[in-house]
Amino acid sequence: MTMLAFIPTAFLDPVQAAIVLAVLCFYRGPLPIIVAAGITTVLSETLISLATQAYTWGELLTPRLIASLMQAALLYWVVRAIGQRIAPSGGTGRRVA
Repeated sequence: MTMLAFIPTAFLDPVQAAIVLAVLCFYRGPLPIIVAAGITTVLSETLISLATQAYTWGELLTPRLIASLMQAALLYWVVRAIGQRIAPSGGTGRRVA
């Protein structure tokens, strides 16, 4: 039950959200949500295990992965919506004389 209570807390973690957003902005390959969640989970677990000696790497891996997947899905939708709003309606953005 503790793991289920951890998911909303991890979902609201700003450091984890920043890592997800950075990966989503720079990664241009297939399955961006899954890749961003995987990279974020590994990086945030590593950061936490380096920050404190009482934490064992992978102790809360599953709820952190679930929270990362939720963050990645939400932020991917936001990034796409903003990108479509900013993108020129002409397609390539080039002006033809």
